[in-house]
Amino acid sequence: DFFAGSGTTGQAIYELNEEDGEERKFILVQLPEFLEETSEAYKAGYKSIADICKERIRRVIKKINEEKKTKPQFFNDKNIDLGFKVFKLKNSNFKLWRGDVIDNEDDLSKQLNVFENPLRTESKEENILYELILKSGFSLTTKIEKSNGLYIIDNNKLIIVLSKIDDHIIKYILDIKPEGCIILDNLFNKNDKLKTNTALQMKDAGIEFKTI
Repeated sequence: DFFAGSGTTGQAIYELNEEDGEERKFILVQLPEFLEETSEAYKAGYKSIADICKERIRRVIKKINEEKKTKPQFFNDKNIDLGFKVFKLKNSNFKLWRGDVIDNEDDLSKQLNVFENPLRTESKEENILYELILKSGFSLTTKIEKSNGLYIIDNNKLIIVLSKIDDHIIKYILDIKPEGCIILDNLFNKNDKLKTNTALQMKDAGIEFKTI
């Protein structure tokens, strides 16, 4: 629903799944359109229509969970997915090389910093993860598992490493043999030997390897 408003579509899907036990999913899209400051919703703490939409979904989930406790006989054979995720459009977590803005030594120094530390200082690990998932061709609803500090995407199709890399972790990746692997370049901490060995081992194992 590209015009989600207060989230009626999401509520209807949850309630219909509760009724017949199906596993329908939904995607709601809503611009963060600000509310009038004189409105009751604004006075209650909601700044935008998107805020109301999110709160409505949370309340529907809470209501169904309460019903599962008080009326368990109606949920015996129903596997209702009550999870939901909220995403906001933001700028990339990665700095971009801008050759067109280099006019002096200071500009060059700033751009060279992009290679040494491509991440923006305010970037959060979860945001980096989802950006890399999208740029790798997966959807926002792709299955994500975390094991040994690694993110395993879509049943081992891709592994993403965002926090730490060492020989133990590399061996773990080689043992589970994903189709592809992405590791943040700065995790190698300028250890060219470890990075080169990792690339060679991944190639020998038939794993598509990238650093970013």
